[in-house]
Amino acid sequence: MDTNRGTYKIYDGYNDCYVYFYINFDNHPLGAAVYFTNMLRKISEYEGYDGKYAKCFSYAKCFLLGNQSANFIKSHKYGSDMYFRFYRYNLIKDKNENIILRAYNDCKNKTFYEGAIEGFVRYYRGFCEYINNNVG
Repeated sequence: MDTNRGTYKIYDGYNDCYVYFYINFDNHPLGAAVYFTNMLRKISEYEGYDGKYAKCFSYAKCFLLGNQSANFIKSHKYGSDMYFRFYRYNLIKDKNENIILRAYNDCKNKTFYEGAIEGFVRYYRGFCEYINNNVG
């Protein structure tokens, strides 16, 4: 288990606000892709909602429900052991009302992904599957 710490800022469409989470381990991009996959699976369990409304309504709730190791925090800067935090993930609503992911590496002081959450998951989960199937 990788001990890279990470914080997550997730848009909550129902309350039109952001909710922050802290996860203590596996927050490198491959691990974060798993956490976001768990969130997307929970979203898909909502029956009776059209896709756009369900996603907007339930991102924060489904992130928490899909990831038992997620804990609430006040912001990216708050929480125990923040000295070791390496990754920040922001699932935000942009000025055009689109939900996008912005992923940031604290150690490199660099944004390494900005775009659709599904694209992030597809890229990093696919990379993980490629490594598992083709390396050693």
